[in-house]
Amino acid sequence: MSSARLHSLYKETSAGFVTACLTMPLCIAAGVSAYTQLGPDYIARGAVAGLSCAIVGGIIAALFRRSSFVATFPTTPICVIQSTFVLSLLSACAGDRLNTIAAMMLCVALAGVWQALFAVSGFSHIIRFVPHPVMAGFVSGVSALIAWHQVPALLGFHSLEDIAQSGLHLPHPLVTAFGIALFLLIIVSGKFIPKVPNLLLGLIFGTLVFHLIKLLVPGVDIGSTIGAIPTKPLDIWGVLGWNTLAAIFSSLSVLKIVLIGSLTLALVGTLDTFFALRTAQFIADVPIEPRRDVLGQAVGNFASALAGGLVVSTSLSVSMANYKAGGRTRVSTIASGVTLLIGGIFFPRVIELLPIIVLAAILLAVSFRLVDTWSIQVLQQALTIKDATLRRKSRKDAAIILAVFLATLLGKPVTGVAVGISISCILFMLDMSRPVIARRRDGACTRSKRVRTGSERDLLCSLGRSILVFDLEGVLFFGNAHGLASDLHAINEEVEIIILDCRRVSDIDSSGLTILGQVSARLRARNKKLLISGANPAWLGGPIAVAGGAIEHVFLNLDDALEWAEEHIITTCVMGDSFIPASTGDNEIHYSQRLSDEITFLEDLSIVHYPAGSQLCKAGDPADCMWILKCGSVSIHATGTHTGLIPSRLGAGFSLGEMGLLDRQPRNADVYAEDDVEAYILTIEEFSSILTEKPLIGQSILAFINGQLARRLRDFNHICSCRVTSSI
Repeated sequence: MSSARLHSLYKETSAGFVTACLTMPLCIAAGVSAYTQLGPDYIARGAVAGLSCAIVGGIIAALFRRSSFVATFPTTPICVIQSTFVLSLLSACAGDRLNTIAAMMLCVALAGVWQALFAVSGFSHIIRFVPHPVMAGFVSGVSALIAWHQVPALLGFHSLEDIAQSGLHLPHPLVTAFGIALFLLIIVSGKFIPKVPNLLLGLIFGTLVFHLIKLLVPGVDIGSTIGAIPTKPLDIWGVLGWNTLAAIFSSLSVLKIVLIGSLTLALVGTLDTFFALRTAQFIADVPIEPRRDVLGQAVGNFASALAGGLVVSTSLSVSMANYKAGGRTRVSTIASGVTLLIGGIFFPRVIELLPIIVLAAILLAVSFRLVDTWSIQVLQQALTIKDATLRRKSRKDAAIILAVFLATLLGKPVTGVAVGISISCILFMLDMSRPVIARRRDGACTRSKRVRTGSERDLLCSLGRSILVFDLEGVLFFGNAHGLASDLHAINEEVEIIILDCRRVSDIDSSGLTILGQVSARLRARNKKLLISGANPAWLGGPIAVAGGAIEHVFLNLDDALEWAEEHIITTCVMGDSFIPASTGDNEIHYSQRLSDEITFLEDLSIVHYPAGSQLCKAGDPADCMWILKCGSVSIHATGTHTGLIPSRLGAGFSLGEMGLLDRQPRNADVYAEDDVEAYILTIEEFSSILTEKPLIGQSILAFINGQLARRLRDFNHICSCRVTSSI
């Protein structure tokens, strides 16, 4: 074996030893917390069960999962949840401890079966999408549940019933003082000595101080130890005998608890596995396979059921400690299990000497570390924050957190998670149902980029309010489409054209499309038109054919829709009061006649033709001519590409390229023919010749250019003033 592989093996096994030292107090405490419901005589068996399940379940899960440094053992949060089912099983089994342990083992084995089904069916992928407030409430509930279960041990009692029967009298004050002092020491040491594992430090220091006090002051009452552990391993076949299994399957109440408990443990364990493995992937780029990883966890739980009846899961904090110690593969987690096995075989006396109050203090520290600070911040914001929007959002999250927290604290974690997810879905639907209209504006202040003549500008200023633009955002679906329909139905009669700008609409469902079609049909009946712009073509696919009607006018962008609406208004006024589809051809005839009548120098210019889609010039070309459009229209693209930003469109009667004719600078934009274009062309050579040989015509050309530039500057100022007024 090469030195590099030996060094890697040394690092992995060393990390496994460190992980075992961290795992030992946690798995023992977890086993004690689950078995303590069976009575004080089963505390030692719980400690052994925690250790044996960490060994068997951890090694088996590591072998079947994809190789990683994520540690598997009976974790305190899940074992505390399991303890609530143990108490219910004990009651359902009429106090029979043997049947209860058998039901525990069956419950854990069935949890492994559930997890295997999650992995095979792909349901494990869905579990990842649990909302964060639900998980925060669940974690906080488990934290409170762990702390609540340590109250009897901290007060020197065996159970909560003993506390109630004592009349709240504290017969063992030193036990309480010792436990609280050790808890504070663990918390403080974690902040001031971060390199030393505080739980392991608390276990060693607390155990030494406990026995030192017992040695120096024999009569002092500071609690008891775990006691003698069983000399023989758990008789699996004796526990899971035919008589025991028959008793379990004949009791519907026991079966109900086993089914619900196993499903709960499987769901929580799968979530834990996902969180730990996702974090491992983020920290160390560990490849994960959700199905294989969950299936490996399922096999580990099935093995753990036979080893002691405790659920095994993953721990993020222990896994990160394993990574920091040098663990990278399954070798470190297997080494951790082997270390625990060696310690259990050769040092069983150490387990017997562990004080119960020390384990309670450790579990209380675990509970403190599990407190979700984000949940506390949300609750604080829900009560104190002044911003109405943030306060409303915080209160929604707080409602979900509290619902899941209370259900988990009452021993109904699955119910709590289901309620939390249901509340999240309802609140999401309510949020999505908010009005989809972000802003509305009329055509007097919102213009297309097409350059207009003075008379057209005046006409659009006076009739611009007949065009109404609705800016939509969010999702248009069944929850808010009816509200949009009501708003469109309520517009006044002055409005003739309605444009729905859908650039910021992320999706439209079939109900939204149907309602749009119905609205379009109703508006047509009122002699109005509905235009859709900026919608995803995949949703629309051209004209929308739906049950309620069809939307006839669909545009790729708002500027195209505005230009169509403006042409429609102009054409309607020119051709009469009836609604006639807008066409630029009528205007082109008008402009062509006016050009030949008013601009006398055109007879000295030649005419060029450009088919639709052709390029007149591109950015960077030398400015060698100017054009005066006779018919057709062109678009000007500012970015040097045909798909770039269009700052303006020009139609018949307008010129372009005149700036280059004056300053001789290269072109700064691309110009494309939107349809077939005819234009008068004036080259630099012709312009220079006219200025020299025909000064009167040259003056006419300069006057024409000055008029064009002045009109564009005036249009720009008008648009800016309209936008300022609209924003105010």
